[in-house]
Amino acid sequence: HHLDINWCGCENFPPHDQQLLAMGLYPASTLQPQTAFTFWVLDDYLLTNKECKMSAMSYYSRLCRVTDNAFPQWMTIGLQDRYRELLRVSRQWRNLKYQKWHGFGHDLGRKVGSGDLAIFCAACPQPGVNIQDEWEQDTDQCSRWKYSRSMVMIGNFTAEHLRTRRPDDDVWLGDGHGFMVAEARYKIHLAAAKESKQRSTCHDHRAVNQANADRHNLEATEIGAAACGHHRCFFPHLVVDFQEGER
Repeated sequence: HHLDINWCGCENFPPHDQQLLAMGLYPASTLQPQTAFTFWVLDDYLLTNKECKMSAMSYYSRLCRVTDNAFPQWMTIGLQDRYRELLRVSRQWRNLKYQKWHGFGHDLGRKVGSGDLAIFCAACPQPGVNIQDEWEQDTDQCSRWKYSRSMVMIGNFTAEHLRTRRPDDDVWLGDGHGFMVAEARYKIHLAAAKESKQRSTCHDHRAVNQANADRHNLEATEIGAAACGHHRCFFPHLVVDFQEGER
């Protein structure tokens, strides 16, 4: 929809993007906003994407039909196309919601640390959360089992990720704040890690050959993670991208 807006021009008036936020509208840009999304539609998209597995393109097509069911294609022509804006704003909105839910929305001086936006397994023992801080002082051998954790290493060897054509446009909103490790620290580890190629004793062992295959067009070949062995919950800041095969 096209709306006429009269910006506040009083003394010490807030910027235009903050005026839109005060009215429940999220601007697609900050300096001279021309497009805004309601908070409701952003929440509805995140919920629909999570529960119904609906892509951003499908949701945007739905919005076009809600706006004009007779000629929805008109909403995707020229200046009326706001699909890219929906992609960018929805990612920002999701990141802001994560920060709010984890207690970072009301203290601007508090910085988000590694894994702070991910929830750890609620059933596993956590000092100060579900067990006392002085748990090591418990001398009862019969109750030591409740202080133990079980960790397993798992991997998805089909989750390939292609290299982007414009790496400068790949902006991280929460680098290392969730389950994935921080990119810079992980690259330093990869540069220092020694590479050892596994030799196959078989004539045509596909698993070994696949691990040693060159995949220069892929940013990541697989994904690996550490998870709770009892409840299968991922550990925060312990999910990594594999660079070459199952290594």
